[in-house]
Amino acid sequence: ILFTCEEELRLARTTFKGYQPQEELNVGYGIQPPPTYEPNMLTELTSKIPLWNGKPYWLFLSRIHEKKGVDLLIKAYLQLEQEGLDLPQLIIAGPINHSYGLEMQKLAKVSKNIVFTGMLQGAAKWGAFHHADAFILPSHQENFGIAVVEAMACKTPVLISNKVNIWREIKEGSGGLVFENNLPETINNLREWTSYTRETKDQIALDAFSTYENYFSIEIAAKTFVNKISN
Repeated sequence: ILFTCEEELRLARTTFKGYQPQEELNVGYGIQPPPTYEPNMLTELTSKIPLWNGKPYWLFLSRIHEKKGVDLLIKAYLQLEQEGLDLPQLIIAGPINHSYGLEMQKLAKVSKNIVFTGMLQGAAKWGAFHHADAFILPSHQENFGIAVVEAMACKTPVLISNKVNIWREIKEGSGGLVFENNLPETINNLREWTSYTRETKDQIALDAFSTYENYFSIEIAAKTFVNKISN
């Protein structure tokens, strides 16, 4: 059986009674490198988010669904605002015209700094990754998390729950923060992130890109796949 990451392999052992495969192989998974940054990405991003203040922000870019932990992120943000912390804007990008999306907008409406954009695609999507202070995904369950890897490929640090199955690789590569997917831990890790200096954040951004290159680039994934199968 071939797996895309170590956590997926480990969790499979807990799923089925009598699970005894002849071989378990973590062959990894990779994504193509993102397009090179161009000024039109900023132009497109600005046109899609007229309420953006032009400063680095926290970014959630995914489906707006119960399993993604969007509610944890919004509640944590609101709590930190109540504590008086000077927070960047929270940009939530994803389809919003459904019942859960409307519910999350209602939850967030007490803050003028939480901005829902709807779905971002193309240049606007890549611009969103490049201009973010951090990408945040507090999912309750996530096998690989392609958007997480796309963020790291754009040199954006990632703050994720340990239910995103590539958390081990990200922790090993120091590409961001990993936390339990509950409200107190989400709050604590966002608070910790606000305490970091620009120099520390810049280093984590470089480590995030290195993590992408070392674990999730298409070249590395292809070589790992061939080597595991060959052996």
